[in-house]
Amino acid sequence: PASAGVAPRTPSRGAGHGGRASSAKDEIDLRLDELIERSADCRLEFRKLNRSWYAVQHVDDKSRPPRNVEITLVNRKLMARLEPTTTDKGWNNGKLGPVERFVTHFSKSLDN
Repeated sequence: PASAGVAPRTPSRGAGHGGRASSAKDEIDLRLDELIERSADCRLEFRKLNRSWYAVQHVDDKSRPPRNVEITLVNRKLMARLEPTTTDKGWNNGKLGPVERFVTHFSKSLDN
């Protein structure tokens, strides 16, 4: 028998998709859309792959394959981590960093 007075554990608000399609808008999608809209110098396209994972590509260079980036909320702030390759640790040494810095860095990466 279950312990009296102890409620069963329910998943937290952010756990899982709950059966939603990956195209459904979540808080990360909405915040990312807001960032792109208010950033005049954003030259990146984000395509959602899965919850918190996006394929990102520079709009002016379609010859390079898109890179995968994890975008997550940490203390209500959007943070990004580029998926490392075998020869590159990734942007910010594979650590989470502010998504604004990520967008600025990769939007200007073709200018160098």
